[in-house]
Amino acid sequence: MSLTLSLGRSPLGAPVTWQGGNGHIAVLGQSGRGKSVLLRHLMAQLPPQGVRCLVFDCAGDFREAEGGLPPLENAVVRPVREMLRWDPFRPLQLTPAYAETAADTAARLAGSILDAYAFRGTAQPVRLRSALAAFLEAPGGGFPGLVRWLEADRSRAAGLEPSLLRLRDLARIFPGGGEAPDWGLDRPGITVLTFDTVPDRTLQAVLTELLLAALWSDRLALPGSCPLVVVLDECQRFSFREDSMLTRILREGRKFGVHGWFASQWLRRKSAAEALEQAALRIWFYPGEDQVLPLARRLAGESRRAETARLIRSLRVGRCLFRHSDGSLRVVCVPAPDGACKIFC
Repeated sequence: MSLTLSLGRSPLGAPVTWQGGNGHIAVLGQSGRGKSVLLRHLMAQLPPQGVRCLVFDCAGDFREAEGGLPPLENAVVRPVREMLRWDPFRPLQLTPAYAETAADTAARLAGSILDAYAFRGTAQPVRLRSALAAFLEAPGGGFPGLVRWLEADRSRAAGLEPSLLRLRDLARIFPGGGEAPDWGLDRPGITVLTFDTVPDRTLQAVLTELLLAALWSDRLALPGSCPLVVVLDECQRFSFREDSMLTRILREGRKFGVHGWFASQWLRRKSAAEALEQAALRIWFYPGEDQVLPLARRLAGESRRAETARLIRSLRVGRCLFRHSDGSLRVVCVPAPDGACKIFC
């Protein structure tokens, strides 16, 4: 997939465009600086280029007319609960030639849960993964069936008490028993998945990981479908662990026409920062004073840190930096919601 995107204008008013075959994008910066406005501007350019765009809107920044912003033209807004009627325990397609085994499925589900919920020690992770593997050999029933199966054995339930609290939450919100989600992968367009009815942030992270795995599998089953861009905000909530779907998209997505756009405040986790280094286009808004010098050092090295720090501090709301193909750092003025730069610049 080759994308051509208008980023906005230079401070002098010249149009700024970006083109690339690697469509991964990272947008980083302090809240309220213009990340969502920029992403809306970029997303609107996808359907005319034959691209399907799916937005995992954890923060509620992309709902219709949210925060005074105009609606995304022709975007479909769907509550995430509508996408949770399928069986999350079904084996998924990991590559075009390989589907999950029961052990793979158990490892994936356990990893998604354990990555979001911090359990002390190693006992709980081992017990959860073992229980999931054993359950997959028993009659199904999704998360509700898993909870009933665990509670039927007092000893097993007692050993998994911390996990059971989380599994009960998943059972309430993930009833299963329905058809697989219709992602619209065969046609260009924009779908925004909202998490309004799932206020728990940790649960949002688990659901996002599970849904991304199902989306990945369904996309591989339709090799001739539209190129796909997945937009995910609030990425500071995710660890980007080695076997997570976010990392898989960044490392392998290009081969299958799947590209990730990731928006976040400053990333403190080393794994997340390293994963997003694979994005072809990285855009930085003002990160907050405590992160100016670390960002300047990362962008320009020690020798030009002071000069780059001054440039970062000059970024007002609606202005951002990106690295041009010639290696230089360029300032971009993000188009305002009405299409004019003057509001921000």
